[in-house]
Amino acid sequence: MAIQELYLNVETLTRQLGLRESLYVIWAYSQYLQVAEFEIPEDIEVADQFLAAHPPQEMLAEWTLEQMAREVVRYADEEPGQGGSLRQWATFARIADTLRDIEAEIHAQLVGAERIHLEEMRIAHRKLVWQLYRFDWRIVIRYYKLFNTPRLVAHAEAATGLTIPEIYLIGMAYLRIFTRQPRVKRQLDVPGLTQQHIDRFLAFTSLTRDQLSDMLGFEHALDEGFGYRHSSLREFPLIQISDQGQDEIACPVPALLFWRVTSGLYYSLRRGLYYGLGGGRDYGLRRGRGFTGALGESFERYV
Repeated sequence: MAIQELYLNVETLTRQLGLRESLYVIWAYSQYLQVAEFEIPEDIEVADQFLAAHPPQEMLAEWTLEQMAREVVRYADEEPGQGGSLRQWATFARIADTLRDIEAEIHAQLVGAERIHLEEMRIAHRKLVWQLYRFDWRIVIRYYKLFNTPRLVAHAEAATGLTIPEIYLIGMAYLRIFTRQPRVKRQLDVPGLTQQHIDRFLAFTSLTRDQLSDMLGFEHALDEGFGYRHSSLREFPLIQISDQGQDEIACPVPALLFWRVTSGLYYSLRRGLYYGLGGGRDYGLRRGRGFTGALGESFERYV
């Protein structure tokens, strides 16, 4: 089957889905794969063979859920249609299987057996990050120590308007919530911080559904980078949605938020070199100054 035809099947199926419901189901499977002892809610139909698989990643990889989330953001309707639902195993499995079929066809038609070693390396890199960077306080502490130095805090304030302790306090508060539920109201109470702090955090970790959909559409291409290309969902793992006039924040793949405020925070700090967002204060963060030396100094101290 042609690559484009396979992708059209994914698009057609996804257009029948409801946005909030689909993000909820993806969240549930994501947590099942990433969090020990998490049980998929009873209102979601799950095949016995999936529950019996050890590890379950043999049947469903985390990056397939990430791909599915991208398609849902792009195509799902605000309300479920008359067709399938991701709550149904048949619909869920069909979309997941078709996404894998697309990658198989891309490899067969565009990559070829002569580049199998390159493909194996790319697969390993994609797989290892999900295995090594699971929710772990040691990872949180490692990056907090690396970034929470006076010079790097200056870059954090210039790029985000927040200090490193504020970023981590808000980020861990959201992660605690999203380990239990897929959505939360935009208004978040964090002791010692205001809603302005929360809004600044959301400014570099979230987009509206329409904004994210546009960015994902721009990045989309059915070529050999389909399964490996940078995704804006990793940069903005929180999705601003609305239900009956109530603003909500959804997080379909909480692991992406975990990465964003640990290893992924590097990119926001580096961005402080180029975008002086520090309220007019002079941090001396002009292009080419400060960041590399500050990070090197901090890493040396940490080691």
